[in-house]
Amino acid sequence: MFIALTGTIGSGKDTVAKYLVEHHGFHFASGSDLIAGEVRKRGLAASRENMRSVANELRKRDGTRLLDMMINEAAGKRDVVIGFLRTENAIRRLREVEPAAILAGVDAPIDTRYKRAAARNEEKDRMTLDEFVAAEALEMSSEDPDTQNIGYCMSHADIIVMNDSSLEDLHNKIEEMLVKITRTSQERMLE
Repeated sequence: MFIALTGTIGSGKDTVAKYLVEHHGFHFASGSDLIAGEVRKRGLAASRENMRSVANELRKRDGTRLLDMMINEAAGKRDVVIGFLRTENAIRRLREVEPAAILAGVDAPIDTRYKRAAARNEEKDRMTLDEFVAAEALEMSSEDPDTQNIGYCMSHADIIVMNDSSLEDLHNKIEEMLVKITRTSQERMLE
């Protein structure tokens, strides 16, 4: 099973990936970790603005190399989850090199996501609600296929997980997602 995650800020993408790793033995490859490493290497603060800026710079310079690195890291593993796809070209590349991959979108109401992001207390999430809304607006759409476009990614997801309740509810929704993915994978193999 090959799952690629996308989703809105603070929606629970990390939580979904962690659950898949801990409860189903998935291997996880994260583009966010690679970007954070580059931000640290440059001596920059790990703010959302710096992460977005460095990610966009890397994509402009290297195209889908970051995604290819995640896919290569996962190569040969039985069950894989990669995260987090945020651009039009990343979705196109995923469909090109891993046509059987399932793109799973994770979402939640904005007030819930803001509270979750604030509770993480990570440098990139230290912002007011107005700043959070503005940051999301910057990442939601773009004419540039190598710049964050979460709206595009979510509209091309094979499945959406709405993380709008308890952690137990999310875990149940992940289990339901896995059943749907298994069915979809079996149907694709029969085609």
